[in-house]
Amino acid sequence: MKIIHQIRLLCLLSLILVITACERQVYTTWECNGVFPDKQKFSFILDGSNMKFQENRQLKFCGSLGNSSFFDEVCPVQIETSKVVFIPKKGDFIEDSHAFRCFAL
Repeated sequence: MKIIHQIRLLCLLSLILVITACERQVYTTWECNGVFPDKQKFSFILDGSNMKFQENRQLKFCGSLGNSSFFDEVCPVQIETSKVVFIPKKGDFIEDSHAFRCFAL
């Protein structure tokens, strides 16, 4: 009988742990510095599948090809024509022929 209570308690604790883990929101803040053609700085938050900027601008994740992730306000049929190309492994951020190097904070 004591073992059954221990198993129930273990199951209950496991369930609570799973539920609280599912509620966690995963996001990463990135800081970017201009590489070409200017030295502009900005930051953004990668929140799930959204890229959020300070000026209330938000881009949706459109898909990936290899290491490149594509973001846009409205995803185009051909994702490689999206406004932003972001390569998280390198920290490369490209928008409208402007290149930035980004670092996760």
